[in-house]
Amino acid sequence: MTGNRIKTNPAFLLILSFTGAILTGTILLKLPFSVQNGHISFIDSLFTSASAVCVTGLIVVDTGQCFTLFGQIVILILIQVGGIGIMTISVFLFNSLKRSMGITQRQAIQSLYSSAPRKDIQSIIYSIFAFTLIAELSGTALLYIFFKSVGTVKRPLFSAIFHSVSAFCNAGFSLFSDNFISFNNNPGICIVIMLLIIAGGIGFPVVYELVLKLVNKIKGKRSNLSLQTKTVLTTTSGLIISGAVLFFIISFNTALSGQSLTSKIINSLFQSVTCRTAGFNTLEMSKISEEGLFLLIILMFIGASPGSCGGGIKTTTISIVLSHFRSRLKNKTQTSLFKRGIPEEVVNKAFILVVMYILIIAVFSFFILFLEESCLRSEAISDSPLLSVLFEVVSALGTVGLSVGITPLLSPFCKFLIIVLMFSGRVGPLTMVYLIIGNKTQIQRNYAEENIMVG
Repeated sequence: MTGNRIKTNPAFLLILSFTGAILTGTILLKLPFSVQNGHISFIDSLFTSASAVCVTGLIVVDTGQCFTLFGQIVILILIQVGGIGIMTISVFLFNSLKRSMGITQRQAIQSLYSSAPRKDIQSIIYSIFAFTLIAELSGTALLYIFFKSVGTVKRPLFSAIFHSVSAFCNAGFSLFSDNFISFNNNPGICIVIMLLIIAGGIGFPVVYELVLKLVNKIKGKRSNLSLQTKTVLTTTSGLIISGAVLFFIISFNTALSGQSLTSKIINSLFQSVTCRTAGFNTLEMSKISEEGLFLLIILMFIGASPGSCGGGIKTTTISIVLSHFRSRLKNKTQTSLFKRGIPEEVVNKAFILVVMYILIIAVFSFFILFLEESCLRSEAISDSPLLSVLFEVVSALGTVGLSVGITPLLSPFCKFLIIVLMFSGRVGPLTMVYLIIGNKTQIQRNYAEENIMVG
């Protein structure tokens, strides 16, 4: 009975699909002709595959130097598959072959892209592929022009394709050894990468609704944006601007030192955008102050938006939590956003998600710090090993990919812990919990109440 429940559980299908993709990628990257010297350890192959499928971008080997063109193509495919989602791709193929979609598959897809059952789920799937194709082709064309003009980029067309897909899928993988530090004075490249990251991070349901609204406007029809779309657009804009302003102030005389005012503004915006889920960097992480790193940790913790390529607790979650605090401080019983009440079930889910993320970060940080303390004290970029580990753990769980440089130094076991974090961040902690305990309402006992002191 339990086995049948698991097999028909949408959460199980999601986890199984990502696991299968990671293992397939591991085998392909382990092939002799995938790496330059013909050999890569199993844990490094597994780590790279997991990081690509989970669109994280944390690396243990230099992607451009370690892997051959074949290996880089494998990573590119893994990023694309992981970014769009294996379940989404399978449904697209099923529809293309005129085959019907099963109930479990439909539930799995709806859990990714909608908070309630929708009749137009197949239209959303096709729009996802159309938007992805348009965005990545546009990014490729623009990046190719800029890479070609630079003149120092090897295989500019392939580099343009690779980085366009990596940016849109919020993966953060780069073929350049210094990531995008060499291009921090090139506004064109920085802006294109930022736009791709934002496009892939605001969520496909939001993009679908915006396009639908535009079509209706052209047809003369009136349509209102949903609460989710309003929340995502407002929160995303607020986080990008506030993050950039704070980073600009904090890093003005440190990481941004020596740059022109224009470059400082662009690089501040770039770090604010990329640290939410993408993982690219135009600045040397060793030059970022501890308060700057802590700011990035907060932004990485929040992450992108629901139904997107990014991770984190999501923009809607932080908006609900803050709105709930505001309501309680004003002695209001209802949590609301844009004059719309939020169901108590959704509020509870938001708080559970935040608490789960904090607990996971605390537990994994403790174990990695405990197991690797001696190594970290001598190698960590930050003066504080705790901050270095915390940064890496939040980056992995938020599927960001920014690193202070300690991941390649970790033991195989701690690398596996990072893999678990990346996997959990991509499929979602709540998905894994639902797989274990199910999401059915349990019969509960109501006990007599008694006050207890808090605060």
